[in-house]
Amino acid sequence: MTSAVILASSVLAVVLIVALVREVRLRRALERLLSRLLAVWRKRHAADCNSLPTIVDGPAVERDRL
Repeated sequence: MTSAVILASSVLAVVLIVALVREVRLRRALERLLSRLLAVWRKRHAADCNSLPTIVDGPAVERDRL
């Protein structure tokens, strides 16, 4: 009886460790993917903003009407 409990506990510990390792690897992979996507977005966004004409004295915006 005692050996069955020890065996079950050992198997559970191994399964939990494997699941934790997989979760950490997945999280790191998702973080790398997100960082690459954000870098591409920032690069394209910066290029788009640099190509826009700058308006020094544009039309007044009616901010007082609320």
